[in-house]
Amino acid sequence: MKEPITKVKRNYGIDMLRLVAMFFVVICHVLGHGGVMKNATGYNYSVSSLLQIVAYCAVNCYAIISGYVGYKEEDNYHYTKYLKFWIPVFFYSVGITIIFYVINSGSVGIKEIIWAFFPVTTYEYWYVNAYTALFFLIPWINRLIQNITEKELNRLIFVLFMFFSVYLTFSTWFADTFTLGGGGMILPGL
Repeated sequence: MKEPITKVKRNYGIDMLRLVAMFFVVICHVLGHGGVMKNATGYNYSVSSLLQIVAYCAVNCYAIISGYVGYKEEDNYHYTKYLKFWIPVFFYSVGITIIFYVINSGSVGIKEIIWAFFPVTTYEYWYVNAYTALFFLIPWINRLIQNITEKELNRLIFVLFMFFSVYLTFSTWFADTFTLGGGGMILPGL
């Protein structure tokens, strides 16, 4: 007998956060890559800066969502799911590059065409690179969460806070220690 298909329960709060975060990512890209922050002056610069401050949390929201929806109590993690993530990235990387080449061949060189075929290895999409590394660690992170004691969890939180907040705050004054690039956003003047 065929088993009934069970519906996946949607968490509409997470879906709404994902939509808002997506909108904020678009705002950050328009402000940074679109040149708004670089060219804004006076009142427009103030409004642009306020928009950037409000929208800057978008990447962190995506990371939190990924952690929340990626946690599973079962031990049936399938690495083949990575292909569902990688194939659209590859498609858009190659597709957009070809479109730019067709529209204005002078804007895309041979290096960009080759890089389009290797979107993860060329650091074209920094978030994809970061998620790729995380994706293959997820089963072990899930096991850690399932088996850690409260005392160990408190120590881990303290160590992570000291490392990612305190140490990286001061170390990035001299260099971008882990190539985080200000969370991947284009900052004015960079």
